[in-house]
Amino acid sequence: MTLTSTPVTSARDTSGDGPVEPEGDPIPGEEKQPGAGTLALRTLLGLAALFGIMAVLASTLKAPLESISVEFFNKYGLLGMFIGTTLSDSLGIPIPVDTYLMAAVTANSPTLPVLTVACAASILGGNLAWLIGRRLDRFPLLGRLVERFKARGQAAFARWGVAAVAVAAWTPIPFSIICMAAGAFAMPFRSFFLTTLHRIPRIVLYYYVIALGWSVGDMG
Repeated sequence: MTLTSTPVTSARDTSGDGPVEPEGDPIPGEEKQPGAGTLALRTLLGLAALFGIMAVLASTLKAPLESISVEFFNKYGLLGMFIGTTLSDSLGIPIPVDTYLMAAVTANSPTLPVLTVACAASILGGNLAWLIGRRLDRFPLLGRLVERFKARGQAAFARWGVAAVAVAAWTPIPFSIICMAAGAFAMPFRSFFLTTLHRIPRIVLYYYVIALGWSVGDMG
């Protein structure tokens, strides 16, 4: 079964913009979506793990990590961070935005420009993923990639509806895949764009957790 950009007319968008939410009989092999409590717990555990990892790295590998991060920003700058984050949140390239946030913290890059670039790039990436989802028939290679994650996208929209994008913006659910699914399920762009703004507080929160972990580890 191929994921296409055809809207699901039986679904409802609570914002009043139009249909987006697939419903009806379960699809064979459809992945069961975790509940809100499970996703919240995974997110909190992920933040705690991120804090711990940064503290350990600061106390054991500070010098080499600082050298690598400074070299990255000297060579590629904020533009490299922007491009990398955009690709990650549009095509699912496995270098998440948090990696660039870690590099920015360890390189002691200015906070405001880093957060501005990371947030703008993440939102742009999500919107590009939505556009790709709307035009999957023109991107057969990406269509085959999304097909692998079709069940996850369908399960997320069946459970959360429009809020699936916000849930993916905060939790371990792959943001790029859900954004592609939003386009494929014809989620209205205005509702989609406004929902992607959840990436801003998420990125800010993760940045400061990373920075706090690095500072605590450096104190030791």
